[in-house]
Amino acid sequence: MLGSSFISILDYMNYAGSDRSRSKAVVPQDTEAVQSSGRFRHDWYFDSCPGISYFREANTTHTVQLTALGFNAHGAFYECGILVAILDPTYWTRFSSEMQCIWESSRVVLLSTRDTEAVQRLLVEQPWTNEGRFHFSQGLLRLQEIDRNRVSLPDIEPQLVE
Repeated sequence: MLGSSFISILDYMNYAGSDRSRSKAVVPQDTEAVQSSGRFRHDWYFDSCPGISYFREANTTHTVQLTALGFNAHGAFYECGILVAILDPTYWTRFSSEMQCIWESSRVVLLSTRDTEAVQRLLVEQPWTNEGRFHFSQGLLRLQEIDRNRVSLPDIEPQLVE
């Protein structure tokens, strides 16, 4: 069902062409879909600012990797840990003035992955969720595998807690 609805929405947008005065399309089963953004490309956000378009233009200077995937039985949802590592040392200098915290974050901690004591303090002292601490430590371990020179970590041994 989802596949046929998706195709119908695309067919409607192609049929409507440049006429944006109609913002609603009727899809099978009389389910209504609302076209709200008018964007047709899935990667439109890469054009929104230079710090983001950098990732399209310089695609060898960063990596995005899945470090953990699981199912949270308590909340009945999937969780994943993703490492986004920017390997270009000039990125922070060029784009840090454009960065902003998202509305969901109450505070952001900036630290160097080469500062062993700061990383250890963050892992031990901060109020983490269980999954947050796990995903953060998995990201650090993977970053260390990618480039040992960029990371100076305390000994981290993944363990199951009884």
